[in-house]
Amino acid sequence: MSIAAAALMLLASYLYFIGFLGFMLLWMRSGKSMERSTGLIMVGTALLAATFHFIANVFLSRDDRRYAMTKRAIVHRWGLWIAPGAMVVGMLMLMLVLTSARVALLGNIDSVANGMIYLALPTCPILTFFRLRWLATRLDRPRLARQIRIAAWGDTISLIYFIAGLFVTMLFVDHPDPRMFAVLVLPSIVLALWSVVLLGIVTVLFFNSAGIARGRWRAADASLID
Repeated sequence: MSIAAAALMLLASYLYFIGFLGFMLLWMRSGKSMERSTGLIMVGTALLAATFHFIANVFLSRDDRRYAMTKRAIVHRWGLWIAPGAMVVGMLMLMLVLTSARVALLGNIDSVANGMIYLALPTCPILTFFRLRWLATRLDRPRLARQIRIAAWGDTISLIYFIAGLFVTMLFVDHPDPRMFAVLVLPSIVLALWSVVLLGIVTVLFFNSAGIARGRWRAADASLID
């Protein structure tokens, strides 16, 4: 049941993330400088998305096969915690910069926060979706596992494209056209919407299969101990 709850939290996380991208797209198209209220809305929405993602990954990292944990599985489990956790910390730092004048005077705290976010953001979907893919495989859903794998790579590549394009635009374009930002954001929005649909299917599947899966996995774990 915890896995089904985790999938539901991931669904909420992606909905908040789509909301964040939507706010960003509207702000970019307006061509105006960011006001404090706009920044609070955007950072607050992203913070909610990161928090839901972190909680979901904590649930997903609870491995039933404790007696078959390989080094790769242990690294993956730590990655499930660290990547969204870094997102949450980075967003909290940005929130402090926006709400506290004293924190804003500390120097490059916003640059440190943005660096943490930009490094963690592309790693979150591939770590999380590969975990979901593994769980779908254990439930004998190979077709769903393949779709989850495609979503993992699609989300990751679109986010890398968005971050790289944003850096290039800020560094080399003096007066960027709002349509340039739309080209950067729209692929992430489209793939995030696809991920929402996929997570909806995964949530229903895991809720319906929770009892069956629990019994099957306990039997598999018992065989490993014996």
